Amino acid sequence: MFNQQLSNRLSIFPAISEAYEFLWENRNDFARMSALPVVILAFADVIAIALFPPQESGITYEAWAARLLPAAFLYVMFSVAWHRRFLRSSETSTFWGALRWDGRKTIFLFRLVGIFLCVALISLSPTIIVVIIGGILSMMSGAAGTSVVAPQGIGLLGSAVVMTIALLLYARLSLWLPATAVDEKYGPVAIWTLGQGNSWSLAGITLGAALPLMLGTIAITFFVHSLLMGLGIDTHLTGRFITALASGFCNYVTLAAEITALSVAYQKLSRPTNPGMAMFRKD
Repeated sequence: MFNQQLSNRLSIFPAISEAYEFLWENRNDFARMSALPVVILAFADVIAIALFPPQESGITYEAWAARLLPAAFLYVMFSVAWHRRFLRSSETSTFWGALRWDGRKTIFLFRLVGIFLCVALISLSPTIIVVIIGGILSMMSGAAGTSVVAPQGIGLLGSAVVMTIALLLYARLSLWLPATAVDEKYGPVAIWTLGQGNSWSLAGITLGAALPLMLGTIAITFFVHSLLMGLGIDTHLTGRFITALASGFCNYVTLAAEITALSVAYQKLSRPTNPGMAMFRKD
């Protein structure tokens, strides 16, 4: 059993490299498949700002909500299509057909929401414990007239622990997403078992694929915004639309890299050298 688990241990950097290579080799397909979501989101951003102008405190909650809804549905459409582009490379489909909403994408959306709720609920338990301990120590230190540095330190440590737990939970459960995209009927227990021994590797693969591109997105968005500011149109709707297009395209490059990396990990784990893993799948 130990040797079987080792044989399915994911390697982080080769998986990230494979994801980047696939994205580069299929850059034309990516450009065509991401164009519609990027343009729609740019228009949604401009409309949200026009309907709900920013306040002194920043962008309003109404504007965020108006942008979040189309972003969520477009993410699901693109994510399912791009998972299938990697995992079902021999499949022939038009880009309109790949992005069209169907029952598969509905299931994907429900499972994505379920994963986030599961991660939030499980992560909530240590958060409550940290708050209780911090409150008790604060009262004790206040009664003794001492500093509250220790409770603050515990709060920071607790936050780091909670974030780590949430990251590892999401990394394990996120394997359900590519499985759903290609109609492979894994249940929650089977998906959890599929990632056994690879929690840190899964987190490293998805984060490692996305992080460099996230930094690039920040740099490019800052450059575009600075350029438009120099032209004096950064606050105009045209300027906002251009900025939204640039940042949206960069964001989708990042999403594609992360989705591909997750597909790479799923492909390697769902075809294990351990034949006993097949017993966990639902036919």
